[in-house]
Amino acid sequence: MGVPPTAIAVDGMPDGAPASTRAAALRALLAVPVNAHAIHAVDGVRGFAALLVFAVHYHAAFSYLLPTRSWIARNPDYVAAVGFQGLNLFFVLSGFLIYGTLVGKSTTAWEFLKRRLQRIYPVFLAVLALYLVLGFVFPARSKLPADGAALYVLKNVLL
Repeated sequence: MGVPPTAIAVDGMPDGAPASTRAAALRALLAVPVNAHAIHAVDGVRGFAALLVFAVHYHAAFSYLLPTRSWIARNPDYVAAVGFQGLNLFFVLSGFLIYGTLVGKSTTAWEFLKRRLQRIYPVFLAVLALYLVLGFVFPARSKLPADGAALYVLKNVLL
């Protein structure tokens, strides 16, 4: 029949379970695998969060391309609110996954940052270039400041 429901503690272990068993169960629950990239469900949720963030950026930059009667064009506040929550979720999950990749490895902070820059910076520069080209093609929609555009671009290039 098993353990009666009244004998189960809050942590799911029987009341009489030794402390070492409880500690082992807690460690197993909170353990982050050394290869955090193997957590496909977390990667999937992170991808969905990135999609929400993309929706906000797309809406902010290209809402004029959307049909005016579309649901997204009529509800910009909702799109922004959901997208910002996607940003929060994305950063939390990214931190978790980055932590998992660093556990058990002897790498310095500088090596980690160098690898991240090598991975992210080329894509960032390509998107920035596209942003600048679109700003010249559609000057009415450009977000470049009238005063100090060069400084604005320099700040973005330097992250």
